[in-house]
Amino acid sequence: MKKITILYTIWAPSYGGAERFVLNLVKTLDKKKYNITIFSDSTEKGPLQKDFEASGAEVIYAKCSRFSHPLKYKKQLRKIINDKKIDIIHANDDQNMIFPLLVKPKETKFIAHAHNTKFQFTRSRIISGFTTHMLSKYITKHSDLRLSCGNEAGQKTFCGKSFEIVPNGIELGKFKFSSSVRQKMRKKYGIDDNTTVLLNVGRIVEQKNHIFLLDVFNEYYKLNKDSKLVIVGDGKESIKNKIENAEPKENILLLPSQDNISDFYSMADFFVMTSLFEGLPIVAIEAQANDLKCIFSDTITKETDCSGNSKFLPLEDSPRKWANALYRMNSKRTNSKNPDIKKYDIKNISKQMDKIYSSITIDPQK
Repeated sequence: MKKITILYTIWAPSYGGAERFVLNLVKTLDKKKYNITIFSDSTEKGPLQKDFEASGAEVIYAKCSRFSHPLKYKKQLRKIINDKKIDIIHANDDQNMIFPLLVKPKETKFIAHAHNTKFQFTRSRIISGFTTHMLSKYITKHSDLRLSCGNEAGQKTFCGKSFEIVPNGIELGKFKFSSSVRQKMRKKYGIDDNTTVLLNVGRIVEQKNHIFLLDVFNEYYKLNKDSKLVIVGDGKESIKNKIENAEPKENILLLPSQDNISDFYSMADFFVMTSLFEGLPIVAIEAQANDLKCIFSDTITKETDCSGNSKFLPLEDSPRKWANALYRMNSKRTNSKNPDIKKYDIKNISKQMDKIYSSITIDPQK
């Protein structure tokens, strides 16, 4: 039997949600059935390259920026698709869906996978809004299959047309709470047992709204002096500089992306996301798998609450209101048995995707 060849497009082999979803999926797919190539839109090597390669995938980086050299970029992508005789392109970088669609052969199937509720090209809402609308229409019309991490992301990306939901799968057991890991991590970072830790994990970009998060923590600290804010992620230096110089400076810990991110969930007492928009963030699922109490901005879909231990607040509310809500929340883990969390088990997602790949391939035995 001829193997099915799949090309996954991602932004970079880094710690982003879509990228980690693809890695989790690649780890669990049957390598006797699939040949897997990862195309990184970034020209720079990422920390997850070794994990992709250990899972049997080849990682290829863009030789140039698609914005600066679109023709050269398209030529490289076309050559990869043709040389490797790609059967299926599974596009996960929202902004990069258009290029594989433009260069793919007719016989290659294209899967568009929505991971966010909008594309953010520029700071201009008008330009980004217009670009998003035009791209969404084109992608919706020309995709062979439309997938989404959740209902809201799919509705926004695919112009109200039909799509199939494929949740952002994780290794559930990997994120189970551990008291010994909690003690180890707190000792490592000099945090007392009784200190309340607020955790945020994600890219340091405008979308994640870290400046508002800092304001929330500033207000929370006034209510609870024995508290710390831990932010884990890479991103824009301008925002990182604001975080590093924020008050109370000694109680804010900014760390780069980590291999052992599951350990940070056990270290924390609350998980806080103040994002301006999201699809269905994989870090929110990981936090709930750890039985963490979560507080999210109401711009994040309610589908995100798979534990029953989450609270959603408007970004229009003041940082003080957010702080008060956090202060009133009980941080005690309740060993949640909510069955909704099980639908995010990557083993189940892998079976779902295996059926999808098999059904969309015209003739996998040719």
